[in-house]
Amino acid sequence: MKKVFLKYWLPVIIWASVIFYFSHQPYLKSDLPGAWDFALRKTAHVTEYFILCLLLLRALGQQGAQAGLKQAIFWAVALSILYAVSDEFHQSFIAGRQPALRDIGFDSLGALLAAGLYYLTKKRDGNTLSEDKKMVK
Repeated sequence: MKKVFLKYWLPVIIWASVIFYFSHQPYLKSDLPGAWDFALRKTAHVTEYFILCLLLLRALGQQGAQAGLKQAIFWAVALSILYAVSDEFHQSFIAGRQPALRDIGFDSLGALLAAGLYYLTKKRDGNTLSEDKKMVK
């Protein structure tokens, strides 16, 4: 059980902590001109939550293989979006930061892109989560 936690859930917790750390910074802005700075920051949002969702899919896929692919995808996306909402709420307490629904949208886009890629990869390979679980043992 401890090995399962360390291998599958610890990366999720570490990545969520990285997101929290960046959200806790008073003001994140690059020295790039306006449109480039915007593009960089929004790409970072998409990337952060793409990775979070993939890590959640990996952990959930291992944890509950009997639940099935679609259910694992649903929960990974739902948890990613819920974390995005809590992250924006957290930012409301940080000087120089403010919550933005638009950021939740970019975060959700990252999670949905990860889920779509995961789904297509599993379907292409003909794998189901239960087959993955058999390989883990």
